[in-house]
Amino acid sequence: MLHEHRAAFFIGNKTMNGQLKSNRYIHKVHDKNTQSYVYANLMHNEIFDVPTEFDPFFTQALETPNHPNVEDNPLAIVAKNILIRKRFLLPVDYDELESLKATYNHNKHNSTYANYAIVLTHSCNLRCVYCNQMHAGSKWQDNEIQTIKRLLERAVASLRFLDLTWWGGEPLLKISLIQHLSSYAIQLCDHYGVNYGANISTNGVLLSPDNCRTLKQCKVNRIQITIDGPQEIHDKQRLATNGSGTYKQVLTGIENLVNSYNVIKKFVMIRMNLSVDTPTSLAAWQPLLDDLSSYKEFIKLAFTPVVSTFRFSQSNVVDSNEFIARFSDAIATAKEMGFYLAESGGLLREPGKLYCTAVTSRNYFILPGLRLTKCTHRFNDPAEDCGRLNHDGSMSVYERANEWNSFSPFECTACRECTVLPACMGGCQAIDFDDPSGLRCHIKHAIHHMILQSPDRKKIAGQN
Repeated sequence: MLHEHRAAFFIGNKTMNGQLKSNRYIHKVHDKNTQSYVYANLMHNEIFDVPTEFDPFFTQALETPNHPNVEDNPLAIVAKNILIRKRFLLPVDYDELESLKATYNHNKHNSTYANYAIVLTHSCNLRCVYCNQMHAGSKWQDNEIQTIKRLLERAVASLRFLDLTWWGGEPLLKISLIQHLSSYAIQLCDHYGVNYGANISTNGVLLSPDNCRTLKQCKVNRIQITIDGPQEIHDKQRLATNGSGTYKQVLTGIENLVNSYNVIKKFVMIRMNLSVDTPTSLAAWQPLLDDLSSYKEFIKLAFTPVVSTFRFSQSNVVDSNEFIARFSDAIATAKEMGFYLAESGGLLREPGKLYCTAVTSRNYFILPGLRLTKCTHRFNDPAEDCGRLNHDGSMSVYERANEWNSFSPFECTACRECTVLPACMGGCQAIDFDDPSGLRCHIKHAIHHMILQSPDRKKIAGQN
C-alpha cells in the first residue's frame, strides 16, 4: 500500500533551490466522506486530494518549507515537490497580490473586448414575487434602434471580441428584435474579423421550438433560465400574469433548447433563486433533480440566494452564512447524480478574472430611451443612470459611471487581506459590503463547501 502511494505521488521534480513560502491563497479542507484532505490553490487553479495518512508531510512542507529535515524523508520530499510544482510553495520574493493586481488591471482595461446588454423590453409575461423591475417604461423607437447599430459600428472597428446580452423584462417577447440586431452585429463582426458571442437571460416559458432555432441562428450560445427549486415553491414564486405556475412550461422550454442545440455542451445555466420558504428536504428536491437529469450534459446548476427587493423583504432572504448548510442535502445529491454545479465549477477561476464586467468602461446596459446603466438593480431609478447613448452612437458618460469603472478590490483593505480574493475579485459592486445578507462576500462564506464540491478535484496528489 505504501509503495503504491509513493508511486502515485512521484512526479520526478527536484526540490526548488532557494527560500520558499506558502502561497497566501491556499485552503485545506477535510473530506469526511473520502477520509482525505483537499488542498486548493485559488491563485493558480490547482486542487487535489491527499489521503489522511500522508497529510502530515504536506502540512509540514507548507508550515516549514525551508526546514532541512524535509530532505531526510522520501515522502516529505515528494510532498514538497508536489507543492512546488502546483505553486502552493513560492519563492519568498514572489508577491501574489501584485501579480494578481497586474492581471486584474489588464483584464479590466482590455480595450479589445466589449459587452453591451440590450434591454429589449420592460414587459414580462411573469409576475415573480421578488422581481426588482417595474415592468413599465419607454419602448424602443425606430430611430433608437438605428442608434444602437451606430454604436456597434463604432465599437467593432477596434475590437477583437463583441458580446451582446439580450435582457428584459422577458427578452423573448421581442424575438424579432433579437433577430434584427443579431443579424446586423454578426455581419459587422464578420466584416471586421471580430469574434462574436451572445447570451440571454429568460424565464424559459417562451422557449418554443421556433424561438430556440432562432436563438441558435442568432449565435446565442449561453442561456440562463430560472427554476426556483422544487415545483411547489417555483409555482408560488414565478407566476404567469394569470396567477398560474410555470414549472412545467419551463421544463418544456429546456427540452426544446436541448433538441435545438444538441451539439453544444453545458450551454444552459439553471439559476435557482432560493428563499427561506424553499423546502430543504431531499424528498422535496428529488423530483426536480429527476426532471433535469436527462439534460445533465447540457446544463449547469446554480444554487443562488434570492436577494431582497422593493417587493421582497430581507426577512425572506437566507443569510449567506447559512445558505450552504440549509441546502446541503440537495447540493450534495445533485453532485452525486452527476450535475455540474456552477458555483463550485467556478471556484478555480482565471487569476485576476473580473467578477463582473460592469466595472469596465466597455460594459453597459442599454435601455429604451437610450439610457445607460451598469446593473439590473438600477433600472428603475434614472438617478442611477451612468450615461446616455447619443444618436451618432457615441456615449455621454456621467460621473456615476466612474464610480463603477474606477472600482478595484486592491483599493479595499478587506479584499486585499482576504484569502479568497482570486475567486471573487471583490464580488458584486451593486451589493454593499455591510449588506445584512452577507452576499457581497458569499464566496468567502461558502469556500469550504465549494472546495469539497469542486468537479476539478484530483483523486490523488500529483495525478494529472
